[in-house]
Order: sequence, then structure tokens, then C-alpha cells
Amino acid sequence: MSNAGRIGLGTVQFGMAYGIANPHGQVALETAAEILRLARGAGVRLLDTAAAYGQAEEVLGRLVAPDDGFRIITKTAPGAGIQGVVDRARQSHRVLGGRRLHGLLVHSAADLRTTDGPALWGALQGLRDEGLFARIGISVYASDDPLELARRFRPDIMQLPVSVLDQRLVRSGVLRGLKDLGVEIHARSLFLQGAIFLDPAKLPLCLAHAAPRLAAFQARLAALGLSPVEAGIGYPLSVPEIDYALVGVTAVAESHQILYAAAQDRSGVPWHELAVDDEVLLDPRQWVSDEAFRARAAAKPVVLAVLQARMSSTRLPGKVLKPILGRPMLGRHIDRLKRSRMIDRLVVATSVDPSDDPIAAFCAAEGIGCHRGSLHDVLARYEGAARDNDPVDHIVRLTGDCPLADPEVIDRTIEMHVAGQYDYSSNTNPPTYPDGLDTEVMTREALRLMAVEAATAHQREHVTSFLYTQPERFRLGKLHNDTDQSLMRWTVDTPDDFHMVDAVYRELLPVNERFGSADILALLERRPDIAAINRPR
Repeated sequence: MSNAGRIGLGTVQFGMAYGIANPHGQVALETAAEILRLARGAGVRLLDTAAAYGQAEEVLGRLVAPDDGFRIITKTAPGAGIQGVVDRARQSHRVLGGRRLHGLLVHSAADLRTTDGPALWGALQGLRDEGLFARIGISVYASDDPLELARRFRPDIMQLPVSVLDQRLVRSGVLRGLKDLGVEIHARSLFLQGAIFLDPAKLPLCLAHAAPRLAAFQARLAALGLSPVEAGIGYPLSVPEIDYALVGVTAVAESHQILYAAAQDRSGVPWHELAVDDEVLLDPRQWVSDEAFRARAAAKPVVLAVLQARMSSTRLPGKVLKPILGRPMLGRHIDRLKRSRMIDRLVVATSVDPSDDPIAAFCAAEGIGCHRGSLHDVLARYEGAARDNDPVDHIVRLTGDCPLADPEVIDRTIEMHVAGQYDYSSNTNPPTYPDGLDTEVMTREALRLMAVEAATAHQREHVTSFLYTQPERFRLGKLHNDTDQSLMRWTVDTPDDFHMVDAVYRELLPVNERFGSADILALLERRPDIAAINRPR
């Protein structure tokens, strides 16, 4: 198949004004006809549409004849219920000419996560068996666990976001796993709704924090002699697992640019250098208008968790990436932090020292933001991580040697901090929780102030000491446990500590992947031999 044959034409702009960088609005009927004529002549054969794309299906029904050679994929009406989905799918089939369509995809993976999910999938199988659709599948986001869905439902097609900026599903092996299951893979969001074309100095407020990353990306493109269009098309076509790269256009000139870019050989481009780790930038569902962003910021403070980690521990070098049940300890820690209700963003703060390159590589593979700064000036590292993610209101300080961190304890500390309007809050002064559940929260202004005024080596290394040693200057919040459990040791500083934590995971994770502090306490009471592993002798 030629590269043009691997291009699929997305048609959302045929039915509505769509895209953060769309200057043309909804495509005029005459322009849509010319775009389709040009695509067909170049060898493009796949058209992608959906019930939710405004008038797009109606436009295609008028412009695409049964003998045009196009294969059309449409999607279900999200949240419509089983009968609603079936009725709307039949309507889509009629509107699109009554032909056998190439595919019908579940538009929202969330519909398959409900108790009606299996029945919904069965209804799609029935439509396929009737001959209305040749194939059925699922449209997913990276956070939907595509591989698990594919193993559960065995779709013929899966559509997912892949772009030169968003390489997470490639790096993690998800696409390879899907291909091993025989799934036809369609990559969408190649241009992230046009975000790769935006001027970093003029980003919407919801993306303003990503300006440095986007500027660096565009500068690297220029150094490689690539235009954003060439990169946006070239990367997905370089991924062998991708069957079709879906791209929407709003003008005939854009069609020419895309087809030209698809024809170029970009086999030597170091694509991995162009990936960006920013969960908000990579997920258009989180993008809002400036007005909505201001309103949301006023209603709920934005909380950034900064997880500091390094490989150069003196007592247990490399501990943060030591495997626990086959997954690096840092990954186990992050899995638990993702369950927090109060944390809006998470970034790992490590150093620029070469010894910490494996941490940065792990974060890149996981799609987790990673800020690299001074090895010894940890405070500067925190300020840099916060600056990369501004605007934020509060910063949670967490350390990478606490893989049993409890998201409920973290959330209680944040809630107390926000409600009390404190400058700095913690659950460690005095310590009443097990060592390893430490949580500190500070306002963005307090961190900014510290970064400027803290002068001693101790203050720069022990990030928050500048705050909690000045109670006359800063409002300090203190969270206390119901009972004093501070003598329990759930952190990892030594080999014995690691063995103890590893034993806890081996006992609890296979039974309950969301195990909490109560489960750990019950285990240690039941198995005092585990508690004894790292008990001071």
C-alpha cells in the first residue's frame, strides 16, 4: 500500500467548525467535494466520520457515490443506550447511501465500561452480521487502556491518538500488542487539532504552561528541516503497526500539503526526540476556552504533585527503578498517586546528572511529565517543575522512596491545606503517620518565595525547611493521624526496607490493586514476619 493509501480522510470539519487552530470553520460543500476528488485521485480510500460530527454524514451521503471506491467508517452516538446506538447506526447507514460500510466504532470507550458494555458490543456484532458494516471497533484515548479493551472485546478496528508529539502508545508497546491481536489500527489526532501549528506565545490559557515544550518542539523541527505538516504526517506513517493515519483538512491547499508530505521518505528522522510529555497538551478533552479556564481556576485551585526521584541514593543506589512484581518501584508509586482525587497534574522532578537518565527515559515511556534540574539544589528543581506547569495554585511535595503512598492521606492533607488557607501544610509535624506516607503541600507563592530567599545549602536540599521553621511568618497546617503510627517504617532507604515493601506488594497487589493503608496494617498484624523485615535491630 502506498503512503497515500495509508492516509484516511477525517471529515469532522465537513460537518462542523472543529479544531483549536482551524481558521476556516466548517468546510463549504463545494470545497468538501474538491477535497474528496483530490483525495480519491491520489489514492486515498478511507473516510472517517461519526454521528456526532454535525452534518458530516449528510455531506458524505450527498458527495460520495457507491462506486467512488471509498471505504467509510462511522461511529456510534455516545451515551445513547443500546437501542439508541442501534437506531442511530441504522440511520447513519441510510444517510451514507445504504451501502455496506467499512466499519462502525464505539465512539466512547466509557460506554463499554458500564454493565451494559457486553450487550452493546453484542448489538454491534448483530449489525455486522446483518451486513450493514464489514467491521466493528472502538475509538479510544490513551487513558482507556486500549490493550485491555482489545483483549476483552476483540475488535476488528481500533482508533486511537498517535502523533509526533504523543508517542505514548508506540513507546509502551500498546500498538504492537494490538497488532498481535489482529486489530486494524487507525491513528487519529495527528496534528492534535492543529496545536502543533500554534505560536507558543499565543496559546490558549489552558495550554499556556506548555509553551516552552511546544517552542522546543518547533525549534527542533526547524533544525531537522521539517515543517509541522511533514512531521505530523511523517511520524505515524513511520510506525509499521499503523494501518491508516487519519487527518482532517479544511482547504484544498491543505490537502495538497498533506499528500505531498505523505510522499516524502522520512526514514532517517529521529522521531523519538520530538515527543512531548504533557498530559494536558496531549489530551484535547482537557482543553477549554479562556473564559472556562478562568472560571474553573476561580472555582477550584489547581494542584500539582511533584515527585522527586534520583538514582544516586547512597544506601540503596537505583532504588526508585528496582522492580516490584515486574514494574519499577517508581511506576508502582505513580500508579497509587493517580488515584488521588485532589491532584490535577503529576510531574517527576529528577536531576540533569547522567545517572538519572533512566528516570527520564522511564517517564517518557510512561507519558509522565519529567523536569530535570540540579542534583543538589532540590528546591530549584521544584521551582522549575512548577514553572513548567504554571498556572498552578498549590504544589504537593512527594519523594520517590515512598511506594506505599496513600492517595487518601494525600487528599486529606490537600483538603485541609486548601480549606485552612495555609501557606504550608504537612502530616509530618509532628509525625503520626507511618514513615512513608509523608505529604507536604505549599502554595505556589510560598514556593516562589522560597526559591528566591532560601540561601543555605540545607534549605536548598531540604525543600520546605525554609517554611516550617518560620511559623511567625507563614501559616502552617498540621494533619494528625487518629493514632500515632510514626514508628512504622514504610519508606525505602535500605535493602531491608525494599524487601519489606516488596513483600507487602506480593501479598496485597494480586488480591486488590487499589490496596490502602488499612489493608497494609491488617497484613502486618496478620504477618508480623513482614513487619520484622526492616524493624530496627
